[in-house]
Amino acid sequence: MTIVDASIRDTEIDDRLGLGYGIEAYLGARVVLDGATLDGNGEYGILVAGEGTLATLSRTCIGHTSPGRSDLGVGLQVQQQALGTVVDSEFSDNIGYGASARTGGMLRLQSSKCSRNVFGGVASGGEGASLAMVGGEIVVTVGVELDGTGVGALAFDGGALSLHDVSLARNS
Repeated sequence: MTIVDASIRDTEIDDRLGLGYGIEAYLGARVVLDGATLDGNGEYGILVAGEGTLATLSRTCIGHTSPGRSDLGVGLQVQQQALGTVVDSEFSDNIGYGASARTGGMLRLQSSKCSRNVFGGVASGGEGASLAMVGGEIVVTVGVELDGTGVGALAFDGGALSLHDVSLARNS
């Protein structure tokens, strides 16, 4: 699937399933976004999962992702041996993390920006998860209402995180 200069907005969360993703790519799918906007989608702006699944994003904005039944409202999540590559893109105003690699997922960001996400800018967690960011910035993580904390970048539960030439500023 290739999406160029298009928008996916305001997918509604199904009450029975708790799902309302902007894009879901599974089991060997290939997704390319160039100049796309994903805004106001439920649970994930984009979920990429399964061995051989690949997502490539450039000049793409993902924002205002809201929580669903099983997760936080993540802009982009890559998991279960999938691969994501992001260049010159922005993740902003998501309720969860801007971009996340979870168990077995590998995510690479270059010259991209994460701003005003509530839980954090980027996160890598779970066995085999790997997130690397080269260039760009992570700014103004808002923080969770319960305790007022948010993080610019988070590695947890065995996840690997690498930041090179990334500006982190004004995170809670």
